[in-house]
Amino acid sequence: MLRIEKLEHNFDIDDAGLYRLRGLRYLTQGSYAHARRDLMRAIEYGLVDSETLYLLGEVEWQLGDAKIAESYFKQALEAPIQIKWRRAQYLYRLGMLLVIENKLEESIPFLEEAILLSDYYPQIDYLASIYQQLGDVERANRYCTKARLLADQNQPLMCEK
Repeated sequence: MLRIEKLEHNFDIDDAGLYRLRGLRYLTQGSYAHARRDLMRAIEYGLVDSETLYLLGEVEWQLGDAKIAESYFKQALEAPIQIKWRRAQYLYRLGMLLVIENKLEESIPFLEEAILLSDYYPQIDYLASIYQQLGDVERANRYCTKARLLADQNQPLMCEK
């Protein structure tokens, strides 16, 4: 039994937290339609917080609707109830989605804020590679240097290719 399934037993049948947990479980299992259904129920029951909205963004992205995913990611960033340490992940995922949608310049503010909140070198490397694609050599080199300082010296970086 998955850890999430064990946690589900602690909730009432019509509890918003249960629906979010089940939505998360379905998301991790690849059952995106079921995940969407349960995450929407969590919102209907009043759990309109950053994490639920973020998870809905992930579900919609997996279902192939980038526009709706982008909307949910932005709502997660604006939600009045925030999980502070998760914000960098929300920003990074929104930035990645925008890059995939070929909105490189639009992705920059989200990716830059993400690396201000987290020194996770792959995110910094990713931002450096975006700046390389945009032709901004100075910023690309600055972020690539920062990523190299944080990464294991044997770890290959995208920005060094």
